[in-house]
Amino acid sequence: KESQEKAGESLPVTVETMTNPDEDELRIIRLARELGESPGRAQAVADKIGANMTHQRVNAILRKFPHFLSGPLPEEAVEVNQ
Repeated sequence: KESQEKAGESLPVTVETMTNPDEDELRIIRLARELGESPGRAQAVADKIGANMTHQRVNAILRKFPHFLSGPLPEEAVEVNQ
């Protein structure tokens, strides 16, 4: 468990990565926004995503992008890839 938490904390965070979440990160952010500040939110998001997602990883992403938990999502998120 500790190694998973440390792995989440060691993700490189730059201005670029803080403003441009990838597709998986956006999905986690959207699910977290839908659930609001409910207890066990990270585990609920992890359960919905499946694919061996852990609540530790969800928490790491939410800590990386706290500014997207309220307010508008980045414009890149709504663009359709062509």
